[in-house]
Amino acid sequence: MKSLNVLSQGRESKPAIAVRTCTYHRMEEDLNTDDSDGASYALYNGEELTNDTADASSSNSTFDHREKQKTSVEDSAQADHLSSAIYRMRNRLVFLRNFTQATGLNQAYNYNRTFLQKTPDICSFDIFETELYSTEKEQLMPNPWSYFLGEVETGLDNYHELGGINSPPSQVETSNDPVLVKASQIWDLFRPIIEKSSDRSISMFDVINFFSPENLSRYLPLFWDRWYPHCPIIHRPTFDIMTCPPLLLLSMALIGSLTSSDELGHQHVKLFLDMAEDLIFSHSIFSDSFVSNGEGFHSSEISILQATYFISVMQKWEGTRTSKLRIQRSRFTTFVAAIRAIGLSRATHGGVAITPDFGTDSWQEYIRKEEMIRTFTYAFLLDSAFVIFHNSVPRMVLQEMAVDLTCPEELFQASSVVEFISEAMSHPKMCETTPLLMTCIRHLCAETPDLEIIRYLNSASTLNMFTIATAIHGLIFHQKMSFTPMPLATGPLSIALSRWEIAWKSILERLAHSPTSTQLWTKGGFTQHADEFACLARIHLERANISSEKWNKLMQNLPKPLSQSTNDGIATFDQTNMDHVANLILAVELLNLNA
Repeated sequence: MKSLNVLSQGRESKPAIAVRTCTYHRMEEDLNTDDSDGASYALYNGEELTNDTADASSSNSTFDHREKQKTSVEDSAQADHLSSAIYRMRNRLVFLRNFTQATGLNQAYNYNRTFLQKTPDICSFDIFETELYSTEKEQLMPNPWSYFLGEVETGLDNYHELGGINSPPSQVETSNDPVLVKASQIWDLFRPIIEKSSDRSISMFDVINFFSPENLSRYLPLFWDRWYPHCPIIHRPTFDIMTCPPLLLLSMALIGSLTSSDELGHQHVKLFLDMAEDLIFSHSIFSDSFVSNGEGFHSSEISILQATYFISVMQKWEGTRTSKLRIQRSRFTTFVAAIRAIGLSRATHGGVAITPDFGTDSWQEYIRKEEMIRTFTYAFLLDSAFVIFHNSVPRMVLQEMAVDLTCPEELFQASSVVEFISEAMSHPKMCETTPLLMTCIRHLCAETPDLEIIRYLNSASTLNMFTIATAIHGLIFHQKMSFTPMPLATGPLSIALSRWEIAWKSILERLAHSPTSTQLWTKGGFTQHADEFACLARIHLERANISSEKWNKLMQNLPKPLSQSTNDGIATFDQTNMDHVANLILAVELLNLNA
């Protein structure tokens, strides 16, 4: 039997996080590296270690398992199988390692990305007695709203001693400047709350300065550049700031500001998160009396759900512990209830055929439906994240996810019906009917799957593959909680993962040969790391294949307190931190094999 070794002596020290600026370069490296391609791929299908992998194991063992303990043949085989899996996966969890140890939204999602927004993105926070930074270029450019901000400040000063809240200047109502008009609408959202609140930590003066037209004009480009690639649920080509509901614009501005490089500014943003959360969840869509129109849906409803998703993610990463618990245990349940009220089954294109005579009205309806599909999908991903990283019980059941997989990004990002049809005709596979999410999962797990579904997955988007991988995590959670669990490492879920991995390899090969694009949405969000989530699912399957006693013996060789935190097969439910996943990943990195 192979022996287990903890840290190899004399191993070359490496940075904690390996940074790669180009996502698809990482994919190409994985494809062109024998160990990360062929060897890892062999592991995924349950094959044995190759000789070259065994040679790579450390020869300086500090612990000889054979001398310390005699195990049964069955347990030995299980330990070898687990150890082999861990060894092959140990270098494939770079994103997840950073993600589970990150302390903020920007650090978690953007640690290895480059941006088009090269100019300093420090914003004005005069109200917090901070200095207004500007580049040399910005100093030469007049602030188009300086006249307005000066009048606002003067007006607020006049009313400050009386404790009153001054309304914005009258010219706001008649202004032709869309940013100024939308800024005023955001101020109006905060005014009633501040008037009634006994908490004086934020005043209307603060709100008007923070959500000034100048700052909004900085935040929104940051949103598109630094967050949108991670979450393309808004149709950017037809996005119009004038028709954007202020609640959605508010959340976009907040999340854009959190992706800036201004750490001091991040602290200012956090002051508004709880209030923004209250504003969003006070919408009628979250009331018990809300009844959705059965004949269709309003774009405003989807916009509110999009704003809800954004504030939930922000609070999850940047909120206080109380805020995190509230989102995780209460608000998200309300969020899911609103989605169900609108109707998950309505998030489908209904098999519509994209033909050369596709009209403008049909295209606009297609985009509206696609926004709905994507918004519901990302809500499902957030639920899956709570399951994976916080050991929360799923609030959304896979069986109810009768939603289409998302359409190809090239179709969704088309700026006109002509471009939409052109993309569809240039790529005939795009015109095929998109399968439902639950249908794909069912056939991945089936003994004899539908070959058309499997063929579709071989050319699916990274977003759809990510969604499927996280859905498998949910099924693993349910199976582990069952009174009569199946043999996970050899059952349907293992088969599903193996098929997923075959499809992923095909997708990587296609992406490696795709032409480079300058479009923001092609620069890769977190869904490009779907393979790491599949790896983590595989680790959970392998972990479930051995007894708790055997697992604990393996973990005893790890440094404390790591060994203590990884002893339990099931971590504490509904945690706010991700320590149990971070420690599991670290344990995978520390475990090594001797030949």
